[in-house]
Amino acid sequence: MRVLFVCTGNICRSPMAEALAASRYPASGVTFSSAATGGLSGYPASEPARRVMDEIGVDLSEHRSLDVLTAIAEPPDLIYCMTDGHRDRLLALRPEWSARILLLDPNGRSIADPYGLDDATYRRARDEI
Repeated sequence: MRVLFVCTGNICRSPMAEALAASRYPASGVTFSSAATGGLSGYPASEPARRVMDEIGVDLSEHRSLDVLTAIAEPPDLIYCMTDGHRDRLLALRPEWSARILLLDPNGRSIADPYGLDDATYRRARDEI
């Protein structure tokens, strides 16, 4: 099974989600990845994202952003989006995948983008994820 996490830049929320899932389910047989709807590729995780993940023993130092068009070239089994906007973008690209494109929050709430904000905001996003 392949699970993809999606956010805008793939430098904050989705890499945190990918790394958290991989750290919690290392021997599950599931492959976790993440991608950006904003067209970014090759960028490291943001420094605050790395710091707040380090606090819980999860390393983002090797992460590099990936554009969602590249990531969906091989169909994921499940795609978890951080916001309705991300979900809408993917549904526009692959409407036939509607059953596999979900919001990460089971209650349908968006996970706010912490980019450019303080570590406390990144911690809140991490904990929501």
